[in-house]
Amino acid sequence: MNILKVGITGMSGFVGSHLRNRLAREETFQVLPYEDSFYENPGIFIDFVQKADVIVHLAGVNRHEPEIVYRKNIELMKHLLQFVDASGNKPYILFSSSTQIERDNEYGRGKKQAMELLEEWSVKNKIPAVSMVIPNVFGDGGKPFYNSVVATFCHQITHGQQPEIQIDSQMTMIYINDLVEDICRLINNPPNGYHVEYIKPRVNAKVSEILALLNKFKDSYFNRG
Repeated sequence: MNILKVGITGMSGFVGSHLRNRLAREETFQVLPYEDSFYENPGIFIDFVQKADVIVHLAGVNRHEPEIVYRKNIELMKHLLQFVDASGNKPYILFSSSTQIERDNEYGRGKKQAMELLEEWSVKNKIPAVSMVIPNVFGDGGKPFYNSVVATFCHQITHGQQPEIQIDSQMTMIYINDLVEDICRLINNPPNGYHVEYIKPRVNAKVSEILALLNKFKDSYFNRG
């Protein structure tokens, strides 16, 4: 039986922890140990990537000063590719980008430039790589006020707070388990060369519609049992 050794950067995060648990259920995958501190220790990081058949690069920064958000997401990709080159190994790399690349903000610009770095590396080395353009993700483990408007609203309405809608925009969203299944599919089906995969959203709703639904859930479960 062929076992794929998978390294996940940002494995302790929202998507990373769900992906780790999903892959651990399959005999055909071995998830390599990873800690965020590896980035500060080149020797340990090189050893990590040297063992990997596949690397899913989820490590990123989405909350900080705008310039730091922009710079850190580029640096994380640069360092990953430098460590891979130093290891002598050429794993298949999947990168978590975002639909924010279509907007004029530091997070989106940083992710877009990281995608360009990965494309350049993939073409140069003739190694498959995928940039996954991911919509808003929600589900268990999402952090309020950090990575999910759904988690933020859930926290607020269950703690007696009144959520405020700044802009009642249309949101494209995907449930965390659906995203993880899509990533598993991509792991098992590497492209020829470099590919941008636009992850299909499963939900399209206005912010006000999401809040109304969550208030309905609160009334059903909290108030009426």
